[in-house]
Amino acid sequence: MPECRTDKRLLSPRLDRVIPVDTSSGVTIFPWGVLAAPMAQLAADRWSRAAETYKAGQLRTGRVTRVAEFGPFVELEPGIEGLIPLSESGMARDADVRKAFRVGDQLQIVVLDVDAAARRICLSVTAVQTTPEADEMREYSERTEGTAPEKFGSLADKLRDALRKHS
Repeated sequence: MPECRTDKRLLSPRLDRVIPVDTSSGVTIFPWGVLAAPMAQLAADRWSRAAETYKAGQLRTGRVTRVAEFGPFVELEPGIEGLIPLSESGMARDADVRKAFRVGDQLQIVVLDVDAAARRICLSVTAVQTTPEADEMREYSERTEGTAPEKFGSLADKLRDALRKHS
């Protein structure tokens, strides 16, 4: 396994030659195409694309990372967390948030709002119940708006028509 060196060069696995490494952009690019960047830079990139990745109304799954008095924080992906405010948690105002949401719990949540500049994502548990109902209503209305099914008629009518054709 090769090791990175401080002089911006890399020893090859065979240890008989030195491979140049490009670090001019702050990101390490190895000749064989591997890209390495500091974790802080990767986290910043995640937030820069958060607005495209997380859209309002999306149903997502996340893990509770911590619980505050005003609501639990849910990790959507490493480096991206959102908050479920108490008003969107589906529990009464006087209920204990720490008992309802435990660190490590997996939750289905709906994205309400994304503010990538402020690094804030507002999530909802109560909207999860309304999302499937809305989908079912939309599917039902699409089915009923289609063409009306052909009428079958009675068995007697079909037999009568068949006898007329054969006579």
